[in-house]
Amino acid sequence: MSPQEQKTKIGQFIQSFQDGMNSWKEAGLILVELVESDPHVYDYITAQSPAMTSGMLQTLERVGRGQLLPTLAMDSSPGGMKLKNLPLSAQQRYETEPVPLVVETNHGPDILLVQVKNMTTKQARQAFTNGRLRTEGEQRAKLIEDRSSAARPVQEVDRPWKIVNHKLNVKGVIFTAGELAAILTQLTK
Repeated sequence: MSPQEQKTKIGQFIQSFQDGMNSWKEAGLILVELVESDPHVYDYITAQSPAMTSGMLQTLERVGRGQLLPTLAMDSSPGGMKLKNLPLSAQQRYETEPVPLVVETNHGPDILLVQVKNMTTKQARQAFTNGRLRTEGEQRAKLIEDRSSAARPVQEVDRPWKIVNHKLNVKGVIFTAGELAAILTQLTK
């Protein structure tokens, strides 16, 4: 494919994608109208189109009600998934504007501006909570909490028994599964 053909195809792809988002908005508006006239319409739609899931319908309904940007409808990135839970004004803002993310450096905390679509799962959990963006102070507190949780050693419990080669070893006395079953039967009589 020549560079000019590639440029043309990219333009066609972008236009088709934009047309799709416009269609999702239109489908969402129609769905809202249907839902308001009959609350059982999800059942009728899935019966006629089994590929259409309840989750897809809920997403399209949110788009139609103006609660979700069409561009986020297909976004499965960690940041995008969190952004979907924010009010529409915040979705619009952070769809393009980077989110301030507190990071630890050798010189103390610093602020890194990160695009939502580029966030890792850990960064998205740090930046967002309960349908809102955490403040920088809340992010610092979360980092400290996460660090202290990770630093706590896991305590091993010293048990008087071990499982070795699918057998129970209690202080040198070895029991097979059959023997344990017989013991349990006697204990429950």
